[in-house]
Amino acid sequence: MFSLLPLGFLNTNNNMGSSLQNIMQSFFNTDFTSALNLNEMFRAKIKERDEDFIICAELPGVNKSDIKFAYKNNYFTIAVIRRAGSERSGNSFRVIQGCCGQTSRSFYAENVNIGLMKAGFKGDMLIIKLPKKGKLIETKERVLIK
Repeated sequence: MFSLLPLGFLNTNNNMGSSLQNIMQSFFNTDFTSALNLNEMFRAKIKERDEDFIICAELPGVNKSDIKFAYKNNYFTIAVIRRAGSERSGNSFRVIQGCCGQTSRSFYAENVNIGLMKAGFKGDMLIIKLPKKGKLIETKERVLIK
């Protein structure tokens, strides 16, 4: 059916296309699915200091138990698995809905001592400190050619 639509049909300048787009958005952006908000990645930033890396991530509406960490091949990954469900009952019906989704961010962090990692979650902000194993010493050796 959608393959028969003219090319400019879903253009937002067209009233009919924009109304169809509004119907699709209102269907998929209900209160039930808006809590997941997995279409967008969560905001996060990383700061490198001499002794460690600091990662700050904004995770609104997330529980501590939904956050997972991984460190592999110098990449530190924060993954959030969100689950939501609702139930409604009436005289002759019962509706149970459930959904699950995952989003993640990865950061390149070289020379990290993962055993000394510290993480704190306060409000909606996750703060992670990744201490470095030791300072990398750049050696500048010059070989004299005789």
